[in-house]
Amino acid sequence: MKRIFGLFIIVVSTVLANPIDTSPKISEVQIIDGDNWKIEINIDSHFMNDLDSIYLEGEYGRSKVLSFDTTECYQVIQQENMSNELQFLRTQDHIRLYLFYKTYHDTDDVKIGEYPGSYLKNIRPEQSIAREMGESEFYKDNTPGFGFYNTPDDCMAKIYGHFFDKNGQPIRDIYFRFYNIMWKPYEYIDSSGFYQAEKPSRSYYYDAFMLHAYGETEEKWDFQPAEFDLEPGDSLEVNFHSLQTAVVPVIKNTIMFSNYPHPASGYTWFILDAEGVDPSALRIDVYDLRGRRVDSFRPRALKSRYDCSHLPRGSYFMSLRSGKQILATKKLQILK
Repeated sequence: MKRIFGLFIIVVSTVLANPIDTSPKISEVQIIDGDNWKIEINIDSHFMNDLDSIYLEGEYGRSKVLSFDTTECYQVIQQENMSNELQFLRTQDHIRLYLFYKTYHDTDDVKIGEYPGSYLKNIRPEQSIAREMGESEFYKDNTPGFGFYNTPDDCMAKIYGHFFDKNGQPIRDIYFRFYNIMWKPYEYIDSSGFYQAEKPSRSYYYDAFMLHAYGETEEKWDFQPAEFDLEPGDSLEVNFHSLQTAVVPVIKNTIMFSNYPHPASGYTWFILDAEGVDPSALRIDVYDLRGRRVDSFRPRALKSRYDCSHLPRGSYFMSLRSGKQILATKKLQILK
């Protein structure tokens, strides 16, 4: 036990003394043809002086980078920098980067085209694939910008369509997120089953979603597989068909639910059109875009003033409920 504990101390001490940069190393790739390519790598400036050598490898060879600038974090590597000819194919390849430092080594890789596991397909010669600092996934970029920080702002696409259950009925008034992407905000499926969402330009495959009626437990639903490819600026209809019948009750907007002013600042008024309904039997829950409940209260009358000055600027969702039943949902925008 003492030997194991001692080894643990040594390992921890080594890691603390030699911290490894976890930001993306391959930040952008453009393959025009065969040996005509550019690969941008990002290396934290704190580690530059410890860098000994760089190697690139693909399915058709491996080569050492002969020269690189230790004063620049963004290194643009081309064929002319390599020790021997190295070819990459954008139709199918697995690009691997090896960074050797004085006390450790680091690696990074990206799969493109029809290579197994790739989500970067149909890449054109004038395009690059890029990713933002700190992000793990790449996207297709129509305007390569080597030597600079990448941003996906101009590389987004929109998908829209409907969600249906096994019987072909709309799945309504519920929120969803793409399965296995925990940190992404929820998207809303409205009362007709319609949704829309923004996605970075790349290929996607979905066969499951997490559905969530606020206040209820999130549930994984299996869907018929849907596969599609997005280019920057696309607007593509994609419908999703569940493999199970809806078990979440269809929410009927039997009560009109509105508020003003909207957008709100320090306060807003909630207006309920619910004749014969006791407002004190209802509850209004406020959620942020990550699905976290940030406030909850009972309206005292059909017109109630709500103080929202404690909430940060941004977008929220409000759900009006009676017990466990959601009666209506509305978006709330707060400006400061």
